[in-house]
Amino acid sequence: MSGTADSNYLFSFVHSAKLIGVASSGLLSGYLFSASTSTVPALLTARVPADKLARVWNDQYAQAWSLARPSIWVASFAFAFASYQRYTNTPALTNATNAVRRSNVFVHYTGLSEVVQLAIASSLVISVVPITTFFLEPTYNKRLELAAMSMEASRSKETSTVKVAILDEYAVKEDVKGWAYVNSVRAAVLGAGFFVGLLSL
Repeated sequence: MSGTADSNYLFSFVHSAKLIGVASSGLLSGYLFSASTSTVPALLTARVPADKLARVWNDQYAQAWSLARPSIWVASFAFAFASYQRYTNTPALTNATNAVRRSNVFVHYTGLSEVVQLAIASSLVISVVPITTFFLEPTYNKRLELAAMSMEASRSKETSTVKVAILDEYAVKEDVKGWAYVNSVRAAVLGAGFFVGLLSL
C-alpha cells in the first residue's frame, strides 16, 4: 500500500509541474502574440507620431517583459522538473501513468519517451531568452529605447532639435514592425512548448 501511495503522490506532484508549465507557457504565448497582432497594428494604424509611438512601445515592452521573464523561467523549470522526475522515478511512476502514456499522442507518433517530450517543451520555452538576447535587444529594443529616451530629453529643452535629429518617423515605425515580427516568433516558439507540454497531460 505504501508503495502505491508513494507512486500516486509522485504522479500528482509531476502532473502539477506539468500543469504549471502548460499554464505559464500558454498564457505567455497568447500575451506576446496579442502584442504583435493587436497592440502594435493598433498603434501603427492610429498614425501615432514617432516620438509618442516610441514612448508607448517602450512602456508596453517594459510591462510585457516584467511578466514574461519570470513566466519563462517558471514554465521551463516546471517542464524540466517533470522530465527529471520521470527519468529518475520511472519504475515508481510506471503503474500510475500507464493510462496517461497510452493516450499521449506525442509519444505514440514520435516514438520518443515522455522524458524527452518534457525536455523538448522545457527547451522550447527557455529558447525565448536567447531569441530576445540576440535578435531583439541589440537591434529593435536598443533603437526604440534610444528613441523613447530622446523624446524625454527633448521635453526638458526649449527646442525640439534633439528629437527631430534622432527620431525618424519611418525608421521608428519600421523598427516597431520588425519588433512585432520577432515577437511573433517568440510567441510561436512558446506556443510550440505549450503544445508539446499539453500533450503530456
